[in-house]
Amino acid sequence: MTEQVHHQGKRALASIRMSDVHHASSLYESIAPAILREHPEWRITYQDGSPDVALDYSYEGVRAHRLAILEEILTTHDVDGLELDFMRSCRYFPSHEAESRVDVMNDFVRRICALVDAKPQRLHGVRLPPTLA
Repeated sequence: MTEQVHHQGKRALASIRMSDVHHASSLYESIAPAILREHPEWRITYQDGSPDVALDYSYEGVRAHRLAILEEILTTHDVDGLELDFMRSCRYFPSHEAESRVDVMNDFVRRICALVDAKPQRLHGVRLPPTLA
């Protein structure tokens, strides 16, 4: 696909959903990412102690896992950059702790930018909600 895009004189960004909860229903439980099955402790935990189906970026293991995926995309596919889609399933931390974790996410995005910037001419794209709330 990127070859066709480049043939048209365009640039191709790989768009990555930074959180996804399509597997929340028991109907789709079989398509849940392996990381959730292998590390249930890395799920967001609600204030009442119940687990969410979204990953909690508070954990370095979650960030390292996601970073490895992004690095693989950049090294194995002929893309011109990444678009980080933070709009889908806007859950990255427990809601009662999210505001205090902004620095964690900012540092993570800086690490992603360093991967993208390692090759000149790569582009960054980000989809963000209008507010932290």
